[in-house]
Amino acid sequence: MKHLKLGLVFLLITLVLLTILALPRLINISEIDCSSQYGVCNKRLEARLDKLKGKNLYEVKMSVKEILKDESSTLSYSAHFRFPNKLKVSVLMKKARYALKKVGTDSFFLVDNKGDVLAVELSNALPFLETSENPPNVGEKVSDVSQFALEIIADMYYIYQVQKGKIENDGLSIELSSGPTVIFPLEGDREKLVSALILIISRLKDENGSLKIEDGKNVAIIDLRFKNPVIK
Repeated sequence: MKHLKLGLVFLLITLVLLTILALPRLINISEIDCSSQYGVCNKRLEARLDKLKGKNLYEVKMSVKEILKDESSTLSYSAHFRFPNKLKVSVLMKKARYALKKVGTDSFFLVDNKGDVLAVELSNALPFLETSENPPNVGEKVSDVSQFALEIIADMYYIYQVQKGKIENDGLSIELSSGPTVIFPLEGDREKLVSALILIISRLKDENGSLKIEDGKNVAIIDLRFKNPVIK
């Protein structure tokens, strides 16, 4: 009798374990909710996750793991089943610092401080660089020239609240709200260049806050591409 009871307990435990192991393959997921610290996940990631709908829980969890492992914009994630057929995915995203935008298009390619393209969005509140070249794909790095330009634009955004710059005529052109266009070289010592601009502006500014040259004309261009900056 004692052996019979032990056998029944063992059988019950085995059935429970088999049920637990089998359930993920029996439950079909019809809804996948993806969110990040910024709100909803980006549209590209949501589109990839939407393709998993209709598969069983086990397949979906395995596929989510592979998708997020492949996403360069993701730092970490968690996935939790919600009864009866929903999977909740929470993603910790890398932080974008600036963006690239091709002239004539509406898309912004969000870039982190290491130069990795994280996502593509149709709106943007970050400092950004306009370029005539096609930006890299998500997961790829921007060029050294673009990275240098983006870092200067970020400095200008912080100091002068100027959001964008544009590469043209072998230089980075940034139009300040105070009037002049500043032209930076596409390489060099960024800190020295920015410091030089701050010094020039402080010396040219009159009592009304306008930038004037010796003949009283407003400053139109400050070109920092030369050893001796050109001001006109």
